[in-house]
Amino acid sequence: MRVRPLALLTGICLGAALATLTLALLEGGAQGAFILFVPVLYGTSTLFALGVGFLLLTFVLLFLTLSFGTSPAGRETPGPSPGAGSPQVGGFLLLGPVPIVFGNRREMWPYLVPLAVATLLAVVLTALFLSRPG
Repeated sequence: MRVRPLALLTGICLGAALATLTLALLEGGAQGAFILFVPVLYGTSTLFALGVGFLLLTFVLLFLTLSFGTSPAGRETPGPSPGAGSPQVGGFLLLGPVPIVFGNRREMWPYLVPLAVATLLAVVLTALFLSRPG
């Protein structure tokens, strides 16, 4: 599988946003809270502003990555060929603390289940970190 440069840049930008925001939290330049089960970060440090900037850039790059489609060299991709079967669809939702994995192909589940569990652990650890006094 070939990774497109714009998709790779989006992933790098997301990693930089998460790292910068985590560093701002650890250094005290940002604070966090939960409002109706939604984590909220706020701060005034330069590091926090840089993290928010990376996060906004990630959203723009993600939009551009998804807008350009997956056809190589800008060629139009035809619709599904007869007999090709249905496209692969899958993902997961976190409803509260419950991960719900869905998809139409069993081959995707070994990737989706660990990703859902890892996301759930990240949410729980973030909640524990933000609920510390002080």
